[in-house]
Amino acid sequence: MANDKSTPPKKTTTTTPASATARTTERRKERERARSRTQIITIVVIVAAIVGVIILGIISANRPAETPIPPETTARFDGIEQGRTTDGFPRLGDADAPIKVSLYNAVDCVECAPFYEGVIDGLLEHVRNEEIALIAVPMYGGAGALSNGQGAARVAVCAADYNKFWEMQDALFHWQQYGNQAFIHSRLVNGAGALGMDTNAITGCSLGTAPDGVLNEARSQTRELINFSQPPAIAINGVIVTRDQEVEADGETTVIIVAETDPQAALAAVASAVANLGGNNDENAADATPEVEATIAADTTPEAEATADIVQSDTTAEAELMPTVEATAES
Repeated sequence: MANDKSTPPKKTTTTTPASATARTTERRKERERARSRTQIITIVVIVAAIVGVIILGIISANRPAETPIPPETTARFDGIEQGRTTDGFPRLGDADAPIKVSLYNAVDCVECAPFYEGVIDGLLEHVRNEEIALIAVPMYGGAGALSNGQGAARVAVCAADYNKFWEMQDALFHWQQYGNQAFIHSRLVNGAGALGMDTNAITGCSLGTAPDGVLNEARSQTRELINFSQPPAIAINGVIVTRDQEVEADGETTVIIVAETDPQAALAAVASAVANLGGNNDENAADATPEVEATIAADTTPEAEATADIVQSDTTAEAELMPTVEATAES
């Protein structure tokens, strides 16, 4: 007799609405927990990256930086009298020189460096010949300026206490090769030391208020200059050397007057002013009247220079005409 094998009944699971809701809730909570973990990990990564950047910045700012001093810097200013104007601006040459050339430069201005290199040696030649006094009007900032230009300008102004402003300015322009790392604190301080200055004193000075007084005075004076908008620029006895520039606007060409930024043209203007004054060896200097000399020294505009050329080229004609003019005036 065959044994009957019975199949056990299958168990059936009955899902109630309550259990389905519980599972849905649990899955939602799990997704939320996963999302929270992802957010936390993202935040931790971002914070770690920020901290890393800060640490690298601190290390970079405090590690010894290269401070190459241009080989020509020391010899360039050797033997030239250094001083300051009443406004605190660094000066080279005799304070009583009849022609005062002001150099408007910003050490963090990338366009100022080539202009400076293009004019400085020519200007120093005039200073050595006792024909001009060269005045630096220290500035910082402007379009395309490198980082920490104000800090660099402060250190340069402080270097004037050691009669080292011009050497420091040379170095600062040279360091523009490092881009936005040019004026990190360690480079500025170590560079001052390389030029023979007390690094602790320079640091204390640059963090004080004295440099800002000079820099603010420079900025204030430039606001009053005609035809000046930004460095670089040169002024001769307070008059900016200019050139004409064509500007296209609405299909029309307009000519405006701007500061001369070509080094050779700027040097030519200074040489012209010196020539008009007569220099120390001009054979006509003894015959020139005091009125003519005062006019040239006070006003080196193109009109005044042209007048000086006419007067100095024919002092005999002037002498013959003067009695007639005086007689006419008296009548």
